[in-house]
Amino acid sequence: MQNNLGFIRAVQILFTCFTVISCSGLAKIDNLEPLKEPGSVVLKLKSKQDRMELVKYFSHSKVKSYEQNQLVREKDEIVEFKVESKILDKDKDNNFVRMIVTTLEKDGLVDLHDLAFPEVKERIEFVYKPNAEVVYAGGYPSSSVFYVPPLSLPESEVEVGDTWEMQRSWVSMKNNIPLKIQMVTILKNLYPCSGKDTCADLEISGDISIIAALDKKTNFNSLISGRIIFSIEKGSILWSLIKSSESLSISDSRMDVQSCLISNLMEPKEDVWDQNNESISCDPLAIEKFPIPRL
Repeated sequence: MQNNLGFIRAVQILFTCFTVISCSGLAKIDNLEPLKEPGSVVLKLKSKQDRMELVKYFSHSKVKSYEQNQLVREKDEIVEFKVESKILDKDKDNNFVRMIVTTLEKDGLVDLHDLAFPEVKERIEFVYKPNAEVVYAGGYPSSSVFYVPPLSLPESEVEVGDTWEMQRSWVSMKNNIPLKIQMVTILKNLYPCSGKDTCADLEISGDISIIAALDKKTNFNSLISGRIIFSIEKGSILWSLIKSSESLSISDSRMDVQSCLISNLMEPKEDVWDQNNESISCDPLAIEKFPIPRL
């Protein structure tokens, strides 16, 4: 289930790298139709004992550095990795969800801590409330990015078209910059998925801001957008695509970062959303609408 939103990576790139500017085989599944009379639903994480999930992620960031509006440097940062999540025990009252999250493999040099994931072979125990609020994240401080919820879930029942908000703050572990995320989520539609399950199509939008007062010569802007497919029965993310753009300028220097993060559940097989996509990728510069498999 662990799937912290990928735009955090772009922000970490900006504040980690800005000093560089200054100093240097399954059958095809037919498209689904939304439920005609969906009614209201409860969107919560769930504690299903011994449930094991394997999720593949692909993150791509394009970084451009400018001096006096002249492009002086550009690079791509790409990483693909697989994460295993295992529920530790069943909470019959569903007050908490406890799981061990382990990154099994990684192809790329990106620091996965910037994405709020464990590094390869590292095991982090997470404890969540049903609304995805993080109660515990291994030995990491509560002010860190590991305590930003992996998604925003509503406090009460919702219907198609309803929206809800989330605000969270954290401090960058690399440079102690205080940041705040503001996000709006809308329930776009409900679809039948595996077995008798219902899946929610969630659309997100928002931004990240610096909490501290900025110098007059410093400016920071960000935009976030994305789609998430959430299993109501399993209480888990089955597929997601998040895009973001950030720009940080200080005097005549500027860094722009455009990023995307796509995820696809690979196991359990019966819950896989995109069964025709063993290899996943995303383009942070793509301007088309979010392509959502099966919809």
